[in-house]
Amino acid sequence: MRTVDVVRMIVLCVCYVATAKFGLSLDAVQSVATTVWPPTGIALMALILGGCRLWPGVTCGAFLVNLWAGASVPVACGIALGNTLEALVGTLLLQRLVGFSPALDRLRDVLGLVVLAAVLSTLVSATVGVTSGWLGGIIPAATFGKAWRTWWLGDAMGDLVVAPLLFVWSGRGPLTRPFSWVAEALAVCVAVGALSLLVFDGVASNLIDSPYILFPSLIWAAVRLGPQGAITAMGLVSAIALWGTIRGFSPFAGQTLNESLLALQAFLSVVAVTTLVLAAVVAERRKSDAVAQEQREWLAVTLSSIGDAVIATDTQGRVTFMNPVAAAVTGWPEAEALGKDITEVLQIINEHTRQVVEDPIAKVLREDTVVGLANHTLLIARDGVERPIDDSGTPIRAPRGSLLGVVLVFRDVTERRRAEETRARLAAIVDSSEEAIIGKTLEGIITSWNRGAERMYGYTADQVISQPIALLAPPDRPDEIPGILARLARGEAIEHYETLRIRRDGQMIPVSLTISPIRDPSGPIIGASAIARDITVQKQTEAEGERRRRATEMLADLAQSLSASLDLDTVLQRVVAGAQELCASERAILMLRESNSDVLVGRYEVGAPHMAYAGLRIEPGKGLGGRCSAPHVPGARTTMPPIHASAKSIWLGRGRGGTSLCWSCRS
Repeated sequence: MRTVDVVRMIVLCVCYVATAKFGLSLDAVQSVATTVWPPTGIALMALILGGCRLWPGVTCGAFLVNLWAGASVPVACGIALGNTLEALVGTLLLQRLVGFSPALDRLRDVLGLVVLAAVLSTLVSATVGVTSGWLGGIIPAATFGKAWRTWWLGDAMGDLVVAPLLFVWSGRGPLTRPFSWVAEALAVCVAVGALSLLVFDGVASNLIDSPYILFPSLIWAAVRLGPQGAITAMGLVSAIALWGTIRGFSPFAGQTLNESLLALQAFLSVVAVTTLVLAAVVAERRKSDAVAQEQREWLAVTLSSIGDAVIATDTQGRVTFMNPVAAAVTGWPEAEALGKDITEVLQIINEHTRQVVEDPIAKVLREDTVVGLANHTLLIARDGVERPIDDSGTPIRAPRGSLLGVVLVFRDVTERRRAEETRARLAAIVDSSEEAIIGKTLEGIITSWNRGAERMYGYTADQVISQPIALLAPPDRPDEIPGILARLARGEAIEHYETLRIRRDGQMIPVSLTISPIRDPSGPIIGASAIARDITVQKQTEAEGERRRRATEMLADLAQSLSASLDLDTVLQRVVAGAQELCASERAILMLRESNSDVLVGRYEVGAPHMAYAGLRIEPGKGLGGRCSAPHVPGARTTMPPIHASAKSIWLGRGRGGTSLCWSCRS
């Protein structure tokens, strides 16, 4: 057990004993039952605010006060047991069934305090306590009913008057109040105190003898000051009334003090219940109004801040609200638009037919459902400017379902129209491009595929979208795609990157890639756009140019070598070698015509030997296998038919005038 809890128990015990001694001094029945019993309210407050673990303080206080009042130990124990159970039962019922709040600003808290604590839990203490006194011989059987009634009423008033006063000033509610509230509370307390003195102190007993004159001031306190002010005023009335009744000046004064106090407590119970209930109802209403006002302000700020135009109307189609966006779009200031018919403020026509569009407010009221404008609707503003809009109208209903009006939400879609047109133009440009334009994620997943990509790679968009871009990469380049994606993730752009890609039919094509990262509006890279250009023709042109350059250089070298020697065999051998290198053939043969004969005989040969060509002789009208691909003498006529397509060779044919000519032939 914590030290702080022990200290709280001791304080609770002391307070319990002190207030109990005061109550028992007021004409208690058999010295144990009294109509004034503040300890009940103190015990309930302590257990609700401090926890049920403080119950030993209640038990010790009840035991000691009854022991000092002359009860025997068993009777004092029985009474202490009943008082402890009363406090525990009241606390548990309030916490478990009501979710009790000490502020007493909810009706259910007040009703719980009245019914569960003041009425039900006090039955335990009265029954156990009076029975213990009867069994112990303190309370005679003849006075059992009177003692039980007095005991129960005294405990109930402790819960109705003392406990609420302690709850509202326990620090669990608002302690800081504005000056106006404090000034009004002082005025109410002065008025209540003055009236209470007039009624209960005999100051003007001949003028005012009805205690109900106090109700207007208590109602004022409940309505204006809330539970804290009302309960404080009620406590002031109870204290003055008790003081006056004890002195015999009260309108409830009877033959005995006990009778006077019973009548007073009955009156005060009515005062307490009325004040508590009224204060709670007013507090709940204020909180509801505050929440509703806050929601209205929030809604007004929200509607004024959103980017859409909002107009609300009543069931007659008259404008009741317009936010600044609606005022800007329509050209009507809210002050001028309020109360006007919606058709005057919102003039809409069809963009193509120029006919007036049906009023959406009237359509909502007629069909009692959400409606929207058709496409191509124009709003004609007050200054004559036409703006394309789209909107929707919704009925406004009360919680019970009755129709209160219509709210129309619309927006100027001019910029959206322009953006859509721009996107459409860009999409058409991309789709009609001859180059392949491909969108992909940073993970290499294809997200877009234009027609140029379909033509270049042979795949349709449906076949490749959501597929990895590695589908197009040659298998002998496994690191190329990951490297490109890594550079894109770092924000690098890749320009004119030449590589190879595979078509759907397996053909390898050279391409030039330009790849740029794609960023979202906030900056992070979310993907990439790749433009691929087929450079097959370019590569072929470059290869042909390189071949011609090499041929030119070779012919120059050959001419230089020929001029360096006058030996015919050496010159012819160099000619054959140059022809073989120039034509990129496997072998080259120079055949000369025999003297006094038309037969061609191989004389000079360069390259890999071939048995079929050893000692080769070509009779007139015969030929050597191959297809002529690059004749070097314009107008030459070949007399040899092409045969097998796998051989490459140099062969000689017959030209004009019987001159021996040289062709490069390949399969």
